[in-house]
Amino acid sequence: MTQPHLPWDVCAARHHGSPESVAANPASDAKRAMHRTILALFESRPYLTSKQIAYAVGRPLNSISGRLSELLVLGLIERTGARMDGAAVLRRTR
Repeated sequence: MTQPHLPWDVCAARHHGSPESVAANPASDAKRAMHRTILALFESRPYLTSKQIAYAVGRPLNSISGRLSELLVLGLIERTGARMDGAAVLRRTR
């Protein structure tokens, strides 16, 4: 699977260039690996929430929310408009 390259930090507006936040930003290879893992989850279940994804990958929700934001910006996942357990329901677009 080929993914577009993320030339930016999708969360940069939140941390305003804070040196600590920039240093904590995962390397692009780690981001892409998590992107692939998340996208693979949609192969077995067409609709997932961020909470379900966090549980499935064994990571806290705040550690995957940035990766979900990136996948949304890239157009690889989308919100369905539905909500479940207080979270938006997501689906893969392609």
